[in-house]
Amino acid sequence: MRRALIITTASLVAASCNTFIMKNDIVQLKDLEKKPYVMLKDVSANNNSVKKGSQVRLKIATSKEWVKVYAYPANVDELKAELTLILYLFDDDFEGKKFSRDRFQERLNAIVAGR
Repeated sequence: MRRALIITTASLVAASCNTFIMKNDIVQLKDLEKKPYVMLKDVSANNNSVKKGSQVRLKIATSKEWVKVYAYPANVDELKAELTLILYLFDDDFEGKKFSRDRFQERLNAIVAGR
């Protein structure tokens, strides 16, 4: 019984270390939501679209396996805005399935520019 408990505990610790994106990375990503951006190209997803040159704000969502970036018009309240998915990256898009802020920023910078 004791051995089973030790193995279970060790498995949980090992599993928690295999996190795609760390908490401090999530905090840094949330900082990107504080300022407006300009779209560098047209993006469409699911009946929503954002045109090149539009001023937008970002909403970022994360999970154990992916990062999603949504855009919405900068002049609309976030709670009332329709979000458009502009970037969707999986753990497979990063070397060693570990989030890289540089890789993420490179992909985001191809779509939006900070104001």
